[in-house]
Amino acid sequence: MPDSVDFEKANSEYRKDAHFDGQGAKGVFGHLRSRAESFWVNSTVGLIQLVDFWDTIATNSHVCREDISRLDERDVHLQDGAKLPCDLLLLGTGFQRTYPFLSPTQDVELGLHHPRQGTAAEAEWDRLYAEADERILARYPILTSPPNLEPKPVSMPFRLYNTIASLSDPTTAFIGCTSQANMFMATEVQALWTAAYLDGPIDLPSQEDMKKQIALDNAWSRMRYPWTGNRRRPSSSTSRLPGTRTD
Repeated sequence: MPDSVDFEKANSEYRKDAHFDGQGAKGVFGHLRSRAESFWVNSTVGLIQLVDFWDTIATNSHVCREDISRLDERDVHLQDGAKLPCDLLLLGTGFQRTYPFLSPTQDVELGLHHPRQGTAAEAEWDRLYAEADERILARYPILTSPPNLEPKPVSMPFRLYNTIASLSDPTTAFIGCTSQANMFMATEVQALWTAAYLDGPIDLPSQEDMKKQIALDNAWSRMRYPWTGNRRRPSSSTSRLPGTRTD
């Protein structure tokens, strides 16, 4: 893992490039300042391809961080009492990954995301996650104090080997159940691995070892990327846990 000096330089560089308090910028442009250091990767990763990107945003956008409390015919009302005139409202809500052709029971059996049910199997996964947490923190103590976040999710994440293979059904595989900086390349690599896996030439570890690896991958994702990795699917936006894979 790169040391913190590199991330301190990155923080300084992006703030300088954005010049939040630059000439012509609206006062609320500064609301785009990150609440956490870039080390924690608290958003999706992207590339700025236009030299005037920040200047355009600074002089033409009104940035708000407050949640919407209500709407009326022509205005958006925010929770801090502000009122914004509005002609058109676009909702960038994202989406939730679901498999409507599978039953809730199959979600559990195949290792997909599902609400917690308080089962013995979930308690066993929690034990594996706790062991993985200890292993990661022993190697990377910098992850001990992440930024304050929203409450932890009360659901079980995907539990797929290599984020692809179900532990209960060797004929079933799921592609795209991860978050990567380059999903196009990641999906292609996953497709190649899946083809080899279903064709049979891959020698897999034991069930116990695969469970430990899944727990380690999920724990690393949750601890290294508190915002994105604390969700349903593992995230490795900029780095994976090195030195743990054997296949």
